[in-house]
This record gives sequence, structure tokens and C-alpha cells, in this order.
Amino acid sequence: ISYYDEEMLLPEHELFELDSLGQHAVKQDLLRMDSGKVREYATSQQRTGRLPLHNMGPALAGHIHAGLADIRTDFETAREGRVEDHIDIDIPLTDGRLKGRIQGIYGDRLIEVCMSSNHFRYLVAGYVRHLACVASGRHVSYVFITKKIPGLHRIEAGAIAPEEALCRLEAFVGYFREGHERFFPFHPNLAREQFKLLADNYESFSDMLEALAENPNVHDFDDAYLQKAIEQGFFSQDAFETLKKNVLGIMDPIRQLMPALFPEKNN
Repeated sequence: ISYYDEEMLLPEHELFELDSLGQHAVKQDLLRMDSGKVREYATSQQRTGRLPLHNMGPALAGHIHAGLADIRTDFETAREGRVEDHIDIDIPLTDGRLKGRIQGIYGDRLIEVCMSSNHFRYLVAGYVRHLACVASGRHVSYVFITKKIPGLHRIEAGAIAPEEALCRLEAFVGYFREGHERFFPFHPNLAREQFKLLADNYESFSDMLEALAENPNVHDFDDAYLQKAIEQGFFSQDAFETLKKNVLGIMDPIRQLMPALFPEKNN
């Protein structure tokens, strides 16, 4: 999708609250922070415009920090006192190379923390990074932490062989390239309730999707970019079988390794 024809304006007013994207960034910072450093952090973020001015900034930062207590406990349990490190990768592919740096490495494990109630997109992102680690010959596990489903969810080191990891990684690179040329029919939240939306024919899929869109308590598909794609046929009948194939092909291997993250009923 191209958005270059749309005017993007910076806000000309003082910041009084954070949107979801702003909250996500602040939460990632505060997750690893002692309570004694929150005020100093808030002051520094006020200078950059990321937090509201005056007393609102520290109060908001303190409120967010306190709300992360449970997920911070899980994170501390997962890292076991280890300091964050990174892995540099350089993986030969059939058509090119994949080079980069993977953050979030704590000893022999990759830890991904999701602050969102829609955890599937973060699960997939961490899974791809795990594949890259394994394909590059690193013996690491993948630990996923989400506020939606408490606990430590793992893919143990060795559960995916390096050859299989490379094969799956090549597939993701192919998806990435295809998405630059045309719509790639896929949405991770279609894995909700163990792929219930995809279990029947297109008419059932369309009816269930419409019901979810009208449910004020469901935000799985509240995405401005997705809405633009839908307007251009992303969830159309013509795309349904390919969409179903892609969602199952990408998400079901993860479900088999981390079944607790795919509950039969969404909370």
C-alpha cells in the first residue's frame, strides 16, 4: 500500500496523553527500569516531547510502571539476572543474504515481551528472529511473555533444527518480497480462537468478521492500514483461499510449539 499521497502533519498542540503507539514505546522502556529511576526518565522524555509536561509526565510514567508489575515479574524470571546482549547474523539464502542484529538475547534465550492484548503479531515477529538465530547456528530458546496469557511460553532450544529454521526463514523472506510487489494475504489475528474464522467457507468467514468489527470489546482488526487493504479486496472472496493457506501455513507451526498462546476462546 502506498501512503505517500496522504498529507502527514505533526501535532501543533501540547501533548496531554499517549496514543497506543506512544504507550507501547514507553512501556518497553519502563519494563526494565527500577521504580527509583522513573521520575528521572519522565523528565528526560518530557524534553523530547514523548511525555506530557509538568506533573502529568511523571504521574503518567509512574502509573504505567506500576501497571507492568506482573509482566515485569515474568520478565525477571525469564532472564534470571542475565544482561541483554545481541546476535549478529549473516545467513546465505537461495537468492541473497540476510544480515542484521537481533536484540533481546539473554544468555541462551531470546526473550520477546508483548504489552498488547493483540499478541499474535509480536509472537510472529519474535518467532522470525528465533528462526534467524537457529538458522545461523545459535542454540537458543525462544521465550514469549504477554500480559494476555500469563507465564513463560517457550520454544526450547533444539526444537527446530537449523535446516528447518533456514527453510522457514526463506519462506518468510519470500513473503516479505511478495508484499513489496502486491498485497500478501495474511493477518496474524485470524489465528484467534484456534483459526475459528477460517474453519468454514467464505460466507461464514465474512459474517464472523463483520460481527467482530461491530463488537466494541474486540479490537483485533482496528487498524487504519488494514482498513485500506480491505477496501482494495484484502478480505474478498477471491483472496479467501490464499488468505486461509497463508495464515495456517505461518501460524499453525507456531501453535504446535506454543499451544497455550492459541486458546479456544479469547478472553
